[in-house]
Amino acid sequence: MKRIVIAVTVILMLAVASVSAFDGNRKGFVLGGGLGVAPVSTWDGGGGFDESKAGGGANFIIGYGWNEFNLIVAEGNLSAYDSDFGATIYQGFSGACWYHYFQVPGKAFFTTVGLGTYNFDFEFSGGGSGSNDPGFGLLGGGGYAFTRHFQVAGYLGWGKTSEPGIDYDHIHLNVLVSVVGF
Repeated sequence: MKRIVIAVTVILMLAVASVSAFDGNRKGFVLGGGLGVAPVSTWDGGGGFDESKAGGGANFIIGYGWNEFNLIVAEGNLSAYDSDFGATIYQGFSGACWYHYFQVPGKAFFTTVGLGTYNFDFEFSGGGSGSNDPGFGLLGGGGYAFTRHFQVAGYLGWGKTSEPGIDYDHIHLNVLVSVVGF
């Protein structure tokens, strides 16, 4: 049922926004994503149970630009890497973010801040997977839009997750090249 509600909401958003979507102005419907590296991705469960690795990074945004300088988006910003514990680790931020651009579309510096949840999932190489209970998450970053729709940015995500008896602290740093349609 939850998937149906999400699908219908996205379809309605697309239908309503399609009138002014992708006209080259930052105002209106916004959709984008990026790929890059995560030079640092760490988790710490206390008691020597921790890890810090480099891996790949990605993000996805969908939202609305209320003017040429400000966007409010739902963002997923994550890192993935092969753990020394025999698993592929996926950790990252999911939540609402505010992007502020300092100039009109084109060449412009920007900042972003976000508030949401942090997630920690893993898949073992021999089969099986798991995840922790999501916890509080923050995202901050900044970058440069070097053309109307392409930008490069650094993002720092921080958050907490838990499983019975263990609380985890997480940090990831992503450097991404993104495409943003508006």
